[in-house]
Amino acid sequence: MIGKDNRVVTVMVRFSVQPAEAERLMEMSRRIMPLFAAQPGFVSANLHVSQDRTELVQYLQWRCAADHYACMANEQLQQIGEEMMDLVMSGQLGMEMHIYDVVGTWEAPVAPQAPEG
Repeated sequence: MIGKDNRVVTVMVRFSVQPAEAERLMEMSRRIMPLFAAQPGFVSANLHVSQDRTELVQYLQWRCAADHYACMANEQLQQIGEEMMDLVMSGQLGMEMHIYDVVGTWEAPVAPQAPEG
């Protein structure tokens, strides 16, 4: 659960892509997510694509920033990540990555349940 008292760090990676390449990028992301999940300190991950297929966001949570950085040094992850980085370096893919701390959360109020019977 996301919350400011849940002492995790959030890594958001935003990719800009041509709509025709969105499926390819989603497939690359789907291949790499299980490798993230196997790393020490991994908490959760989500993958989002914009409805116009021009942006993809990876949303990852780690126990601490050090766990995220250790993951980035993993050779197997680096090999798979090279394909994405080749696209970034060639200009076919834009990428931004930032690490965030949760400072607040809001949820819709829960409506009371009607009694059964």
